[in-house]
Amino acid sequence: MKTSLCLLLGASLCAPALAEAPRIGRYMPLYPGQYLDLDYSMDKGDRSFDASGEEQPTATPALGLNSALPRDTLSASVHWQFPFFESYALPFVSDRIWLGRLRLEHVSTQTRGELATQIEGSDGALRNNGSGIGDMHFEFGTFLLGAPSSQWREGNSSRIALQLRLGLRANFGEYDRDAPTSAGENTPGWHAALGLHARPWPGGFIDAGLRWSAYAKNQDPAFGALTPTQRGDSLDADLSLGQRLLPGLYLSLFATEYAGERNRYDNVRFTPNPPPDPGPGSDQYPSPGSLYDQGSSLRTVGAGISWFLSQRIQIGLHYSRPIEGQSGELDVPYTERSPAGCTVGSVGCTTRSGDTVRTDAYGPSRISAADRLSVSLSYHFLERDTFDCRGCSE
Repeated sequence: MKTSLCLLLGASLCAPALAEAPRIGRYMPLYPGQYLDLDYSMDKGDRSFDASGEEQPTATPALGLNSALPRDTLSASVHWQFPFFESYALPFVSDRIWLGRLRLEHVSTQTRGELATQIEGSDGALRNNGSGIGDMHFEFGTFLLGAPSSQWREGNSSRIALQLRLGLRANFGEYDRDAPTSAGENTPGWHAALGLHARPWPGGFIDAGLRWSAYAKNQDPAFGALTPTQRGDSLDADLSLGQRLLPGLYLSLFATEYAGERNRYDNVRFTPNPPPDPGPGSDQYPSPGSLYDQGSSLRTVGAGISWFLSQRIQIGLHYSRPIEGQSGELDVPYTERSPAGCTVGSVGCTTRSGDTVRTDAYGPSRISAADRLSVSLSYHFLERDTFDCRGCSE
């Protein structure tokens, strides 16, 4: 089972808290090798947290309608660990193991319920979803502690390790500016992360990670500019405990936390819940300018079980439960003009302050409170120079 356990531990690097459930041993150094992960996760999106942190039985609490924003994600990741310029004796480079990861996604999104009815009644001005290929994720890093490049040749195994990773999310995914949800985010992002691994007792694994992420400006915010123009920086943290139950069978318990700073919204174009009609001869439109929400957050707990079909093939089932969270909401001020539809600033067009509407924010600002279920398949590619991961099962 030594090779099998190495497959389990090498199968996944830490990904965004909202993307993949943590697996046991994800920060453990391995002998050089290549691994493939396939994950399929399902989120009904029929519940969400509002701006005050209360769980609501709808995806759109400020709108007050029974709506859902389900999201199913199929991801494929290739993960490498390898020595780098090992024979050149380069300081800091040649004496440690390095790692890399590439992740691709296909995301199925849909709007259901009364919000979908509104979209269908917009005569094509709005669309239900932006399903399709998701954004592309890259990671590259190394081990600061616990993975000297000579170790894999000697067959030793570190009980404590610390890794550093830098990552980039490239905005190649499908994005529809007229839909409340899309597969991609239309803007690149980058992150820096630390991951700590420890094996304090036989068959036991502790992993803890911390990641800071930042995001570029979205030049074309979606769904009436109710998705952020500038997403706030965020922090992700994860902690998991894993234990071998039987040969080939492993159980993990985990917790994650996500905290995002305030998001900025520029020149909101409409709100799904419009203000009251000001009366004959007048209308109202969202006042131009920048607005900010209260930030977003999510805390989850969960469990996973992994089983080896062979030494190179492992399947898993993971369940995650949100226990705390906060979504972005906006107070959108409107301007009343008379006569209706007149050009502001033209002769005879008068304006005054109108109503203010509380509305939901969308995209990364909307935090689902629905339980999440995912299944996974991991495969270890045999390579000519792959060495046994001796000591992994101790």
